[in-house]
Amino acid sequence: MALVRVISPDSAATQFGIDRKSHYIRYMGFVTPPEFHERTYDDFVHFGSGWVQAREVTLF
Repeated sequence: MALVRVISPDSAATQFGIDRKSHYIRYMGFVTPPEFHERTYDDFVHFGSGWVQAREVTLF
């Protein structure tokens, strides 16, 4: 997995974990005033229009 950090104009950073083979976002981590949040994505389904959606999202 490759980790990519995106910083918004207001200096908020979000980390994305990108699967090297499928290029799906498998992980996301970000800070809000109360705490650090993490999410993992799994069990992807493909729709005919080209849309791909994770069926499982785990929040930490």
